[in-house]
Amino acid sequence: MSQGRKGNLFIIAFVILVLQYALVGIVGELKSEPWPAFVFPGFKSVYSDGEGYQLNDIRFELYEGEEVVTLMPHHLFSEMPRSQVSGFVRSHFSDPDQIDSITPEAREWLYKEARRESGLAVDRIELVGLRFHFPQSLQVAEPDSVTERFRIKLNKGER
Repeated sequence: MSQGRKGNLFIIAFVILVLQYALVGIVGELKSEPWPAFVFPGFKSVYSDGEGYQLNDIRFELYEGEEVVTLMPHHLFSEMPRSQVSGFVRSHFSDPDQIDSITPEAREWLYKEARRESGLAVDRIELVGLRFHFPQSLQVAEPDSVTERFRIKLNKGER
């Protein structure tokens, strides 16, 4: 390929890149950024119903007798990059059928990690699915209500 042709190809690629980001900026200003829904449709985590926004999340409640400690998923899966935790949790812990399919070995690992992270002699783990509701006019990032979607006891070493 000749030197002039390579230079033209570079300029064309540069112009296309600039136009692409201009389009994203215009769409982002008028509506919302298109990339997350366009590129990663399986990882959408914020939902809008026109009146507000909902965010689904999972919490791990660890019990030692009557003492309860609530862990966020990124504490339990601390070895995983934090940017990947929400997608991982959504794909493995977001509904009762997925949780029922967790192997006994994985359950044992979860109990071991829960003990390490909490410092408790954990004898029970409950997975709690929550839905945080935010108002349409979001002034602060505080939910106006929270509903419990599900609560499942994760038995140790058994399905």
